[in-house]
Amino acid sequence: KAYKEYFDWCDDTSKNGVFSIESGKTEVAKLEARIDQLSSNAAVASEKIEDLAGSISSAEAELANATAIRAREDADFKASEGELVEAVDALDRASAVLQREMAKNPA
Repeated sequence: KAYKEYFDWCDDTSKNGVFSIESGKTEVAKLEARIDQLSSNAAVASEKIEDLAGSISSAEAELANATAIRAREDADFKASEGELVEAVDALDRASAVLQREMAKNPA
């Protein structure tokens, strides 16, 4: 009877060990496949990051160029505006003088 119990225990332990090994091998295969998938995803993401970094660099260069153009245009506008304001002011003064002279000497 003790031999039978020992034999059954050994048989159960052996079966459990084989099952555990097979389960472990299956789990290792699944994990290796997952690692491969994630490594591929990481490579794709790295390429996308490089592309986006290039796009950002290009956009920043375009922005700097546009900012410089707008600064020049702003300076040109302010200069033109100053000249126009002076011209309008001169015309207002001239109009006032003409109106005053017309009031003195109606024709």
